[in-house]
Amino acid sequence: MAAENMDYVSTMLCGRKAQSAFSFSAWWSVALGVTIAVFFWMQNEPANSAARSALPVLLGCLGLVGSVAGLVIFLGMLAYLLKCDPSGRGWKAFWLFIFLVSCCFGSSLYFFAVYKKQVAHVIAI
Repeated sequence: MAAENMDYVSTMLCGRKAQSAFSFSAWWSVALGVTIAVFFWMQNEPANSAARSALPVLLGCLGLVGSVAGLVIFLGMLAYLLKCDPSGRGWKAFWLFIFLVSCCFGSSLYFFAVYKKQVAHVIAI
């Protein structure tokens, strides 16, 4: 029973729909991170500039979708790391630390650095 359940989890985490959802979420997290960096950079702009006035609206829109995307990428990559990743314990501990310190940004990095490469052969089949 446990082996069947593990196979089902692996299939769900490595399928085309999951990879599409994780890809969207990872790219959305990257966009959110870039926007936050621009927001901090724009703090030196005059208070009446149009760019500084529009930035909170942009951040609000990105944050609305980004919060859901962040949860998807964080929980999805955490599940993949713990259930499917064939890496050694040292690498898993490293990535778990990165996840916990940086939340969706570390999970996005894991998606691009590890998940895409490991799941590429499953998608090709």
